[in-house]
Amino acid sequence: MLGGWCGLRGIVTLAAVLAVPDGSGRLPAFPYRDLIVRAALTVVIGTLVIQGFTLCPLVTLLKPVEDEGEENESVAGRIAMLRAALESVSRADGDVAAGLRCEYSDLLDLVEGSGGRVPEGRQTETTLRAAAQSSARDTLNRLRRSGAIGETAFQRLEMELDMAELTIGARNRW
Repeated sequence: MLGGWCGLRGIVTLAAVLAVPDGSGRLPAFPYRDLIVRAALTVVIGTLVIQGFTLCPLVTLLKPVEDEGEENESVAGRIAMLRAALESVSRADGDVAAGLRCEYSDLLDLVEGSGGRVPEGRQTETTLRAAAQSSARDTLNRLRRSGAIGETAFQRLEMELDMAELTIGARNRW
C-alpha cells in the first residue's frame, strides 16, 4: 500500500494531456483541450499535495517493518558459499592455498559470529582501506596529469582501483 501511495504522481497524465493537439500545428485543436489540461493539472497538483502531506502520517500509522527473512536468507547463503569456498581450497597445498584458507575461515567466523553484520572492529579496517584507496587514486590521477603514464595504462590502473573498491564493499557486507 505504501508503495502505491508513493508512486508516480501524474507524470504520465501530464505527458498524455500535453500531447493532445492544441491547434498550433497541422492538426486542429482538440475540443475542450484547455479544460482537459486544467483538470489534469488539478489532479496532479492535488495528488502531490494530498499524498505529499499524508505520507509521513501514513508511514507512522502503518509502521512498516523490515523483512528479516531476506536478511536471514542472505546470511545463510553467505555461510554456505564461504563453506564451499573453504572446502574447495582445503584440497590444495602451498602458501597461496593456506592464505586463502585463512581468509575464508576469517570471513566465515565473521559471518557466523555477527549474523552477517560488520562488527565495530572492522570499521577501522574499512576506514583505513578507504583512505588507502583514495590516496592511490589521487596518485594515479597525478601520474596521468603529469604525463608519467599514458591513457591506456591510466585506464587499466583505474579499472584495477575500481575493482578493488568493489571488492572492499563486498567484503564489508560479509
